[in-house]
Parts: sequence; structure tokens; C-alpha cells
Amino acid sequence: MNDFRAELYKTYVSVFKSKIASYSDEDVKKQWEWADYKYLQLLQKYPKDAKILEIGCGPGFFLEYLKNRGYDNALGIDFSEEQIAFADKRGVKAIAGDALQFLKSCSNDYDIILAFDFIEHFSKDELIILSRDIYNALAPGGMLLLHTPNAQGLFPNRIIHGDLTHLTIFNPNSIVQLFGSAGFTGIEVFETGPVPKDIKGRLRLAAWRLLKVFLNLLKTIESGGGISIWTQDMIGVCYKGKP
Repeated sequence: MNDFRAELYKTYVSVFKSKIASYSDEDVKKQWEWADYKYLQLLQKYPKDAKILEIGCGPGFFLEYLKNRGYDNALGIDFSEEQIAFADKRGVKAIAGDALQFLKSCSNDYDIILAFDFIEHFSKDELIILSRDIYNALAPGGMLLLHTPNAQGLFPNRIIHGDLTHLTIFNPNSIVQLFGSAGFTGIEVFETGPVPKDIKGRLRLAAWRLLKVFLNLLKTIESGGGISIWTQDMIGVCYKGKP
């Protein structure tokens, strides 16, 4: 990566993501509780010794989550050396490097590849190559699990324009278009949003579902049909054959 992104990534934590340093164990625990609702069921399709790669692993919060849930065979890679320094402090296995170049050295190596807040940082030309390299790096039956901003979300602009390194923003259809063209099957896209982990979460979830009814009514009036994914971010899952 030899463009403006490389310069911004040098100080990605100290200038742009400085709040990471102040995350408490309680903050991380809340992320894990949310992940239990959104990701754990998908992960449980695979054994605890599944070989997992997280591209763009950041400070290692999800790698630590995997370790806590019994998935010990995980590796992270991130372009930002600052992010990897935080990951090292959390006791997870992560390396600094270019994920795109790393993937080119892999062939049928991983059962699961994670790409959280990652694919939006690349151009369309890069994404064509990236999607195919991810496919090649997965073992047969492997899963790509991703999280990315949602262009059709209710309030997407704060996320879309909140990072100068965001180059390509997806909606559910373009997720299917990109990864389907790379050979993936069983592609599904889900909302992020609130989870019913406590009373507050249940109230938020109920309010969100009610709001979606109203939003889809407006959308139907405007265009003749509603949409299913309204959250500012979305989750995608893609398979290399059957898991």
C-alpha cells in the first residue's frame, strides 16, 4: 500500500483512534456480549481448533474474544503498527503487515477469515483482487465473516465519511455482487443494531423494530417496496462451498 492511506495509518491510533487506549475491561466485555448475539452462532459451525485469520485486526479485541470463547488457533494482521502494539498488550497473536500481500501467500489455509471494518478501505479495483484472494485463502467449506458500513442505512454518513481511508461503501446488493463474482456461495447480509442482552437492550430492539415498520412504509410509498437492512453497519457471511 503506497498511497495516502499508508501515511494516515502511521498515526491511526494516536491521532484518529486514541479512545482505544482508554477502553476499560467493561467496555470490551460489552463488545463481547454483543458479539455473542451476532457472531457466535456462525462461529459455532466450526470446531474450536478451526484455523482463523482476522485481516485488519486492529487492537485485537475480537481476537481476544475468540480466545475467551475457546478459539485458540487465530492470527490477526493489520497495516498499523500502533494497532498491533495494542493487540500485543492484550496477549493475542497478531502481526504488522499488508493483509493483501499476506493473502497471496495463502492457499486453502483458513477455515474462517474475518474482515471487520476492513473492505471499505479499498478501491473497487483492489476489492476485485482482494475478494478472490480471500476465496483462495479459505479451505473448502470455509467462511468469510465481515462487518462494514451500510450505504442504505438510516444514518450512514457519520460512519461513511468519518474516516478518510474509506474508499468503497457497500449495500447488501453490492456485497452479493462482489463476493458472488469471486465464487462465494450462501451469501447472507444481516443488520447490526441493538441486542436483547438486558432490559435496555430489549427496549431498544423493540423500538428499532417499530421504527423499521414506519421506515418501510415510507419506502414503499416512495418506491413500491421496503428494505430489510436499515442499520448504519451490516454483517455479511459468505462461504467457499458448504461449511
